[in-house]
Amino acid sequence: MPKFNWTWDDFEQAAMTIKEKAGKWGGNGLSNEQIWKSLYLGLGQWAFADNGYELGYTDDAPFIDHLKRVLRLQKAGAVADRAEQLATYEGKSVEQQPLAIGKSAIDSFWSNQVVAVQTAAGEARTIKLVPLPRPVGGKSSNYIKPSQFFSVTRDSKAPEEAAKFISFFTNDVAANEALFAERGVPISSKIREALTPKLGPSQKVMFDYVAEVSKDVQPIRPADPPGAADLFKNVFTPQVVDPVLFEKLSPEDAVALLRKEATAILAKNKK
Repeated sequence: MPKFNWTWDDFEQAAMTIKEKAGKWGGNGLSNEQIWKSLYLGLGQWAFADNGYELGYTDDAPFIDHLKRVLRLQKAGAVADRAEQLATYEGKSVEQQPLAIGKSAIDSFWSNQVVAVQTAAGEARTIKLVPLPRPVGGKSSNYIKPSQFFSVTRDSKAPEEAAKFISFFTNDVAANEALFAERGVPISSKIREALTPKLGPSQKVMFDYVAEVSKDVQPIRPADPPGAADLFKNVFTPQVVDPVLFEKLSPEDAVALLRKEATAILAKNKK
């Protein structure tokens, strides 16, 4: 198993070895926007600046290097090629992804999804969790993300009742026995302690992983700014990632295009 502080260089070596020894892929979908964000998180930065109207980094080299890495792995058959990703796995549930069906040894997903992946994979296989790789010489590329956010509007006519509901959802043992960590590991230590003796094997994997990874994570960043969804849907995937992985555009040119288009989209937020 990889160490919790493994790097993208370690990942590449592991993927190549898995392909050579087992004939399986070492990964799938390694160029989505979550990976892009994590690369810069591991360098102490983020995809978006806190002001919301520009990118949060100035050096494009880390993402260029990452796209080159994915190309190397794709050409070696060590990860799913983009054509097969789009034709077979894009938009499918985690139960239908290569890891769950036995075509890949590694994939990325949110920690609470391990239960569904393990169920689909079957008892003959054991699914484990490790953090996303970090840049060589970098910090953790991971953060702890709530599966949902609760808020009470300042105009609420029943703020005390609303607060009580949030507290019930967060701190009541019976409520959490009903939810049973379906949305992830509860934030309350009291709730975690109450649920732990009742956990199934894959739920225990999730609880143990979150406890361990929490020791070395980055602070969660602000929500994506307005325009981010437009950037991801209409630029990041169709104009940057796909042309690179189909070898229609160099990583350098694609990332330059990303910066140009992102700058134009995010600039609309400046007041």
